[in-house]
Amino acid sequence: MSDPIRPLHSYRATLWPAHIEAGDVEEHADKGSLPTIQFKAPDADCAAIVAARLTGQHVLRVDRIEAAAA
Repeated sequence: MSDPIRPLHSYRATLWPAHIEAGDVEEHADKGSLPTIQFKAPDADCAAIVAARLTGQHVLRVDRIEAAAA
């Protein structure tokens, strides 16, 4: 039996480059100086896995991007 089709949602993954120390990563994230990648995935867990595989970097966090209310 095949997996059910799941709707995709937009996500932004904040990446953690290897040259940034653990004690400094949150400060860099708050300043917006960490790289991000945006794409669609069925859920946040899948988004984190895809981001890590695509970039080869650690993922600090994943945020769902909601569509603006009309």
